[in-house]
Amino acid sequence: METSRYNALSAEERSVIESKGTERPFSGEYDDFYEEGVYICRRCNVELYRSDAKFDAHCGWPAFEQEIPGTVTRLPDPDGVRTEIECANCGGHLGHVFIGERLTAADTRHCVNSISMKFARPTAGGQYYCDKGWEHFNVGQYEKAIGFYSIAIEHTKTGPWEGQCYHRRGWSYAKLKQHQQAIQDYDQAIRLDADNELAYVNRALAYYDLGQHQRAIQDFDQAIRVNPYLSEAYNNRGIAYSDLGQHQRAIQDYDHAIKLNPDYAYAYCNRGMAYMDLRQLERAIQDCDQGIKLRRRPGHRFEIGLCRSLLRGEPSKAQVDQG
Repeated sequence: METSRYNALSAEERSVIESKGTERPFSGEYDDFYEEGVYICRRCNVELYRSDAKFDAHCGWPAFEQEIPGTVTRLPDPDGVRTEIECANCGGHLGHVFIGERLTAADTRHCVNSISMKFARPTAGGQYYCDKGWEHFNVGQYEKAIGFYSIAIEHTKTGPWEGQCYHRRGWSYAKLKQHQQAIQDYDQAIRLDADNELAYVNRALAYYDLGQHQRAIQDFDQAIRVNPYLSEAYNNRGIAYSDLGQHQRAIQDYDHAIKLNPDYAYAYCNRGMAYMDLRQLERAIQDCDQGIKLRRRPGHRFEIGLCRSLLRGEPSKAQVDQG
């Protein structure tokens, strides 16, 4: 196993974390320890447990009723009876998990070796957790991001910053296609900060994915009210109008999006499709050609003949949207 990218371990630490040993009961530094913070993997520094999930099980080892989502892997223990738990990031041995003891409402006990963990005190409260959520969001670990945003909300005072936490958690739910939950978080973000333009845009996109186009348009309207220079809101509102068959109205929005951003390739292509639906094919071709020209720049991908093929009735509109 490649270990150079992990923290150096003592012989005693290796015996537990790498060789799946167990420290003596009541000997670990975190057995009788209840300060506020997070417990991280001693081997790779990934956050594993929150202090508010810790409880006194009188078993001789630190006990937690739940892990931070996505951070712990469960697998059958070689003894054929117990369930082992490992750090999901590095595979380091943590201990075992037990179900059905009725010690807490969660009815779950993670029995963890102190030597497998280190304790960290976040100094920035909710901002610390929100930043950790953003780190996981940026690498596509949306469930972990949701876990950290939830902690951030608990540690942040009511106000615009709390609204940002709700907004980002909603965005994570949307990435997981949990649109109703996302909408609830966007609602909270907007309640706390009525000028959060991106929360309006993202809530509109969630409503759009649920097929509620009129409701989406209302949110795009609000986003544009807050920021009349938000070209994406005009473009996306145009798409919603197009789906409702209001192509002339859609074209007005695409016009505005292009005026604000002359290099907005998608707006050209979307406007071209609206003209196509109005049977103004030459005008449609002009817009598709411009969209293709912009998308062919370095770093962009676009099928050259896609818009022209669409005008000949070859691919479906859904295929174009996916392109």
